[in-house]
Amino acid sequence: MDRKLQEIFASDEGDETGIARASLINLAIYSEDPETLAADAENLARIVEEAACRSILISANSAGDVSARSWVQAHCQVLGRDERKSVCTEQLAFQLTGATPGLVRNTVFAHLDSDLPLVFWWRGDFSEAFSDRLYTRIDRLIFDSEHWTEPRSQFLRLKRSLSEDNSSFVPHDLSFTRLNPIRTGIAKCFDNVRAKQETGRIEEINVSFGNEARMSAIYFAAWAASRLGCELDPDASSEGEFRFRRRRSGERAPLQIRLHPGESGIGGEIEEVELFSPDSEFRLRRCEKKVFWELTSQIGGGAETVELLPTHKPDDAFLVAEILQRGGRNRVLCDVLPVVREMLLV
Repeated sequence: MDRKLQEIFASDEGDETGIARASLINLAIYSEDPETLAADAENLARIVEEAACRSILISANSAGDVSARSWVQAHCQVLGRDERKSVCTEQLAFQLTGATPGLVRNTVFAHLDSDLPLVFWWRGDFSEAFSDRLYTRIDRLIFDSEHWTEPRSQFLRLKRSLSEDNSSFVPHDLSFTRLNPIRTGIAKCFDNVRAKQETGRIEEINVSFGNEARMSAIYFAAWAASRLGCELDPDASSEGEFRFRRRRSGERAPLQIRLHPGESGIGGEIEEVELFSPDSEFRLRRCEKKVFWELTSQIGGGAETVELLPTHKPDDAFLVAEILQRGGRNRVLCDVLPVVREMLLV
């Protein structure tokens, strides 16, 4: 593999043209579903357009005899007016059968650029391959809880891995990252002074979500309750209807958050969010053409105001590229994870 990479990046002696390596991180995509291999390769090609990295694509199947296929390629961008220079990122791909946790680890670790951090995008459920000998070497772990078959058990497994003494990876759930434009829109609801005064008086929130967006809806509820200074009351909650207590004594009524499937047929995202206080209401709704959020506010019985916020529907490659660009410790997600686990137990 190393020899093939050297051949790719070699240039003729004395030639002013050449290929330069660009690598700031190691990015691994791991899947145990062979049907996702082509899609994963396409995702990688798009991600490296925005992020310079050595990328490792692994498709692992525990069935069958032990075998491995591998190939290398480079994703290049031409620079300069004369188009004589290229900056390229490396991609190593492996198709494993009879894969054991040890084989997966060895495949990853043997091909890292050792001086660079490791970002690991785990596709699907955490399996036996997700062991302490792997995740203690990961710097940033990306996953999507929307596609987990048993979210409760998977979140408990994530909790245990995060609590390990020698574990220091930063978690990123794409189901939470998809909320970025919605959280921005909700924050904009309370931009002015009168609206901001209503935040402590919010008593009811309704969330309508599309297909494959239930986890995003749960994340939104956990985030909103946390921002409003509330904690879950599990005894007064049921699936789809959650009641939260105010942390501060003397506050008004408890917070009720309802989650329900939408009717618009928009898949993979939240369709509408409604927030109600005793005499005000705020609504964030996805427009039919999906290119705008419609923000509606009515405060204290006053006139209704409407504002359009431009948006788009980000796919997984866009979300991962955004995570790589932002970096950070992702503290907001870490703060709401305990609430999400509690809600899943209701």
